[in-house]
Amino acid sequence: MIRGYCKLESDINHTKEKVAALIEAGVASGNLYYDTTGNKELNRILAALRRGDTLVVAQAVDLCHTHTELADLIERLNNRGIALHSIREPWLDFGTEEKDNPFIASKPNGRAVRGSSNAARTAGRPRGPRREIVQKLNFALRMYHTAGHLSVSDICTTAKINERTFYRHLERLGIQVIRRPKGRKPKEEEVTSTEDYG
Repeated sequence: MIRGYCKLESDINHTKEKVAALIEAGVASGNLYYDTTGNKELNRILAALRRGDTLVVAQAVDLCHTHTELADLIERLNNRGIALHSIREPWLDFGTEEKDNPFIASKPNGRAVRGSSNAARTAGRPRGPRREIVQKLNFALRMYHTAGHLSVSDICTTAKINERTFYRHLERLGIQVIRRPKGRKPKEEEVTSTEDYG
């Protein structure tokens, strides 16, 4: 079942646009929840959602205000088997399948690898990112290309990955990123001139 939620704004035109976009996305009028102030209806819709349902929102800010809150909400919905789709943010679109949702960790099948006992094994961890983090990196990369208003810090917070890991992923893909050199920024008074001290 598709359920929709939005925060109503004081501007009637914006409110009409939000409601029309939710209905166009497949939300029936009986499954449309909205708040003018507070989160009473948001809590009600979150309680009403069941496994296999889809929550459609007009924009991410209707659900929460910080990227950490958004990441936690995505994870909670994922654990309950609920898909999430935002109309205004194309990067915020998660299904309930593993291939659609970077917050679903890939589970190993539990089978032992059969082979001769003297087979050579590589030492240490395999090169490259772990399997469960690749989907989160791809989600962050999708946000990096489509959500130009978000900083890398915000993207990494939302995707629940480390910034250095994301930068390494970008470098592996050949995407050039200009970063500040490691270490502290030199202060004005710390900069020395090249005068002779004779």
